[in-house]
Amino acid sequence: MDIFGQLPSSPAFRSELLHFIRLSANYAASIFIDCRERAQSKHRKQFAEWLTQNSDEKDGQLWTALVSKARWFDALKADFSDVIRQMPVPMQTRLERAVQHDHVIPWDLRRFELALIDLREYRHWLEHYDERQARGARKPVSDERLLQLLGLTLLPHLNNHLLGRMRHYARRKGLRLNAIDLAKAKTVLDCASADRREASRYINGLKRRVDADTIRRRIEQKYGNAPGDKAVHRIAKEEAKKRRDLETRKASLVELHQRYFDQATWPRYNLENFLIRFAFIGRGRIMALESLLGSETDDARMDFIQAIEPAFDLSMDIALILHEWMSELEQAGVPIRNKKKAGPLAADLRNAIAHGGWFWDVRNRAVPDQRYTFAELLGGLLDLPNRFNLPDAPAVRNALLTRLEACLRAQVVIKAYRLPQPGDDPNRNSPPLRIRRWTPELRAQFADRSIWRIERRPALKRLAATWMRDLAATRKLAQKAQ
Repeated sequence: MDIFGQLPSSPAFRSELLHFIRLSANYAASIFIDCRERAQSKHRKQFAEWLTQNSDEKDGQLWTALVSKARWFDALKADFSDVIRQMPVPMQTRLERAVQHDHVIPWDLRRFELALIDLREYRHWLEHYDERQARGARKPVSDERLLQLLGLTLLPHLNNHLLGRMRHYARRKGLRLNAIDLAKAKTVLDCASADRREASRYINGLKRRVDADTIRRRIEQKYGNAPGDKAVHRIAKEEAKKRRDLETRKASLVELHQRYFDQATWPRYNLENFLIRFAFIGRGRIMALESLLGSETDDARMDFIQAIEPAFDLSMDIALILHEWMSELEQAGVPIRNKKKAGPLAADLRNAIAHGGWFWDVRNRAVPDQRYTFAELLGGLLDLPNRFNLPDAPAVRNALLTRLEACLRAQVVIKAYRLPQPGDDPNRNSPPLRIRRWTPELRAQFADRSIWRIERRPALKRLAATWMRDLAATRKLAQKAQ
């Protein structure tokens, strides 16, 4: 079903869709990495031996990442489907159980694999849109299927954000909203969210104690005949083991939640909301973000809401801005993907972003094991409009710098949170007040710490300020070059 209408003809909208697909793929990789790390040692060893034997015949970033137990990999690589299908049965069983029980996604292993295949096919279609349109190739995956997959894997607020982007780009292209099937898109996303809620209720129901009579009654309802005592006993043992596994898993997750949210932390996510976000970002990527952010203080833990989560969002938002800008350059005739013509920096950055990597982790080929600084990345990109003689090159460069500056400036703020007071709903957090300049008047206004919590977000502001300084220096150089 064609839901997006003419929207994919816009390079900017294609970049937006690719952004959401990358987030979904990041979650899939997180599920696999977490499953592998929590598997029994004998299963991990068996998988490692199988991986080593098969990687001898393979080549590429995916196999290198899996063999080296990388914190992240591109789950939409074609070979990853082969890994899921051919890896040892114990790991297949654990992965299917992780998808269904730990992440409450209503898929068996085959549907998980098919979801990744369809996301990969749609990604390829978007990345090679002009070429496929020129030869009249059909869309490999329907818009409805894509939205269903995104609805099952993205955080709920991202589904709403996707609908908002559809409205935005429809207006930008001068389309009436009825030119795109916005109502159908919302229905598909809402149904996907409802399916996941239903799966969550089912999994939570497994945690309740089930007696033999209940098991017998369920079997009779399902199969129409009464089971014997041995069958009931076996099923009861299986149910008890599932409950023990779930309770053990829950205890470790409660401990993880307490690591990031002690009793004095505010605002805070409850356990379920935290775990959804933690799993979506992924433990490995959170470790990378903690390393990037550094220590907030000598002894304080990293704040999940004020540092880790916004740093992830900021990294992905900047990647989207860079990808959209480079896509527009491609439309104007700049061969971004050609390392010889555009240079390795632009091509490597574009490939890293396209496959879900960090833009700030792109390596400089001339200096082994050294990352490009943000200033080096911007300098290399801003040189392209002049090199390829684009009309209005100064405006093209300024468009990128202005968007990046607005994105970064939004992070360099102080937030004032109103603490829960007697009579308030404990499950509702008041939205924070965003303060750009901490004046004496504001200091007096928010002086009562029994009512207000002031969050200066030092780690995130330090990171954003570093990138802002790089951007300001790059802007000065660009202005001198004009």
